[in-house]
Amino acid sequence: MFPARNLTNYPLVIYPKAVQWITAFVIPFGFVNYFPAAVLLEKETPFFPENIGYYSPLVGIVFFFIAYSIWMLGLKRYKSTGS
Repeated sequence: MFPARNLTNYPLVIYPKAVQWITAFVIPFGFVNYFPAAVLLEKETPFFPENIGYYSPLVGIVFFFIAYSIWMLGLKRYKSTGS
């Protein structure tokens, strides 16, 4: 149903560099599962800093506030149908 969500089923290192970058920084799927798991299992993360998994809580907070801001912007522009 959501093909982008299937990216989290496999390690990021099997994808091309462009896809890795997108799933790490544009749509932060990598910070949800791959980077924290790499830190816990002491695995290398090619093309990314070694300690990037420790930034997962910070990335979560930042993207929460981005989503919250977009939600509030939508609420300001919402107009009811009146029924």
